[in-house]
Amino acid sequence: MDKFPMTAGGYSALEEELKRRQQIERPRIIQAIAEARTHGDLSENAEYHAAKEAQSLNEGRIAELEDKLSRAEVIDVSKLSGSTIKFGATVTLVDEDTDEKKIPDRRRERGRCEGRTCVDYLTDGARLDWQENR
Repeated sequence: MDKFPMTAGGYSALEEELKRRQQIERPRIIQAIAEARTHGDLSENAEYHAAKEAQSLNEGRIAELEDKLSRAEVIDVSKLSGSTIKFGATVTLVDEDTDEKKIPDRRRERGRCEGRTCVDYLTDGARLDWQENR
């Protein structure tokens, strides 16, 4: 099984989400399913089907979080130094055409990269271990 590198902050965020989903969301969804069952015929019960779908999505995310946490390799970014880009490094990207600055986030740790520059794109291929021009 491959290790999943992440920062200590990313690990903590995943632990918090897992705890919330297990201790708050799961009981809330179970209650919604139980309440929907009291409304009669399940084949035409939209509330029941919505609650079951929410349960499926929540349980899938719980499984994903448990997997990531079990494979986590926490990187101590305070020990990183030098001019080489490695996991956990903070970099600023500048678009030469527009002078727009982007600071990549670490949403991959949390499993989300929608609409943002994600650390995955920085660590893919040639940019990993990129060194400053001297």
